[in-house]
This record gives sequence, C-alpha cells and structure tokens, in this order.
Amino acid sequence: MIQRTMVAAVLVWLAGAGSAVRADVRLHDICRVKGQEANTLTGIGLVVGLRGTGDGKSPTALRKLARVLEEHGNPVSRSATGEYVAKELQDTKNVALVAVSVRIPPAGAQVGTQLDCTVTAIAAKSLDGGVLLVTALQGRPGEKRVYAVASGTLTIEDPKFPTVARIARGARMLETFETPFQKDDKVTLVLRPPHANFPTAYEVEEAIARYLEGYFEGITSDDNPIVAAKTPSTIEVRIPEAYRGNVVQFIAQLMELRIVLLTQPARVTVNERAGTIVITGNVQIGPVVVSHRNLTIDSRQQRVAKPVKLDSRGGTSTTSIDGLIDALDALQVPTSDQIAILRQIAETGQLYAEWIDVQ
Repeated sequence: MIQRTMVAAVLVWLAGAGSAVRADVRLHDICRVKGQEANTLTGIGLVVGLRGTGDGKSPTALRKLARVLEEHGNPVSRSATGEYVAKELQDTKNVALVAVSVRIPPAGAQVGTQLDCTVTAIAAKSLDGGVLLVTALQGRPGEKRVYAVASGTLTIEDPKFPTVARIARGARMLETFETPFQKDDKVTLVLRPPHANFPTAYEVEEAIARYLEGYFEGITSDDNPIVAAKTPSTIEVRIPEAYRGNVVQFIAQLMELRIVLLTQPARVTVNERAGTIVITGNVQIGPVVVSHRNLTIDSRQQRVAKPVKLDSRGGTSTTSIDGLIDALDALQVPTSDQIAILRQIAETGQLYAEWIDVQ
C-alpha cells in the first residue's frame, strides 16, 4: 500500500514512440527442426506391494492381475464362459492398475537407453511403497509395437499427490525411437510460439535465402524455391546437393546462422499468482484515464497522480508502458495493483500489445 506520508506526486514518464528494437540471435534460439519434438510412450501396468491402498476390487485391475499371474505360471480359475473367477483375487488390496508414461527426447532414443518414467494411479488411493511390474510401453494409441519396458520401485515426489509417482531410469528402450527431420530433400523449421508471426517468418526466409544463394545458382524456380515461409510458424528449406550425404552437418550450420530481428512482438505477460509482469517489444498506451484506489493514471498528460486530480485537457499521442511501470514502482504500488491497472487499460483497447494472462 502507498505510504500515507507520501506527498501528492505527479510523475512524468517518457512519451512518444520508442526506437525499433533490434535483436541479433541465432536461428537455433528462435526455432527448431520439424520432427525434432518430444514424444511419449505409454502403457497400462500393475503396481504391487501397496499398504491396503490399492484398487483390488476393480474388475479391470483383477483381470490384469490374473493375466500377470498366468504369464508367470500361476493359472487363475475361469468360469464356463472363460471369465476369470474374481473371488480368488477380490481381497487383494495391495495391487493397483496404473498408467505408465515416458518422455522420449526430441533427438529420439537408442536401444538400451534408460529414461525416467511417470506412474499414475487409475483408481488407487495411494501408490506409496509400491513396485511396478514389467510394463510394455508403446507409441501412438492402438499401436502394437513395443518400444520400451518399465519397472521398478516407485518414488512419491509430492506427498500431497500420492497417486503420482516416478521411477528414475525405470524405462529401458528395446527399440530405437527415431524422429525423422527431412522429407523430399527438404527440412522444415518451426518458429517457437513467442516468435511465430508473419514478420519474423519473412525475415528468417530472407536471411536463409541470402545464406544459401550460392548453393543453388541457376537451378531455382518459383515452383521450387530455395526457402519458403509456408505459414507464420514454418519455413521450408531445400537441402543443397553438396549436403545430401551429410544433412546433419547442413542443419548444424544452418541453425547457427544469425538473424537480425527488426521487429519484436509487443506483448505483456502477467502472472498474478507469482506477482510478475513481463513486457516485450515496444508496448504503447493510448489516451486513457484510469482511477484505481487512490491513484489516477492519465496517459493524456503522461502522469500518475495521487490524490485524484484530473486535467480536462486531452491529447491523442501514445506513450511507452515502461515509464508507467517506473512511475508505479516509485510510488511503491504493489504488483497486484499494477496488474489490475494494466488489465483495465487492456480491456479498453488502449494497450497496444498482446495481453497474456498466465493462470
């Protein structure tokens, strides 16, 4: 809260459009190669060794347990229709049916690689003290190909969520999981979400075209360009003939290419819970007057005043958000109030930037 002893203040902040922001970055810093993204393997498994917190009364869990027992040479009685006789297993409270998942890195994973896996209870109250039996892990839903197996002792990382556990290096790759990154002698670059826009895609396209011009002299056409920005987030690049046998080297050199970004997206990202405000680009505020508690923000006169005292004269020029934040900081306005003020300005349409509210 603003101190009561503070003298009524008028703080003037810098007005007018700021100079363009230039960013000299590597291509690797703002995009990735299509195909080089994380993937997930999943499976349904059985956890044993629980302390009465399992889901032994679940028919699905009992059927899974019966199959596991039979696979290990312990047959379970069946009815005349072939169904498992649940009576033999229904008092088993130390088992639980679980979902198992493992994240495959963007570069893929080779046979024998061991990765951390996550185990989540489906109906059990707690997985504390449990051990995961060997579980097959597959790729896409319905895919029968088994890429890895998972097993091991569970570790509950957060006592508040005992139904979610982790096994360090608990998954072992049985097959290599590859992530293809070229198609038809082309690679596609994908701009990361904060940079995915038309100006940036065009700037990247132009920079790559200049870089590769010497490799395709006399053999380009409108139908098959060296590089083409297909969407605001994807840029398709032809692989030069000299690199067809070593695409990895080509991509490594391409991703080190430096790009000068002349335009930075104007964006205000707030996280009220964490108490943070992140501003990127040249964010401007239009003519607006906002009253909040015992403050008045008047962008027409470029001031933050306390107590409320308005000037009837108005203007039409914009002003930078940076000075406003500095003025609010000087008045010791809490971040929660600053966010509320900026949100009010954004809702009126006078905050000339993308507003992102992180929940």
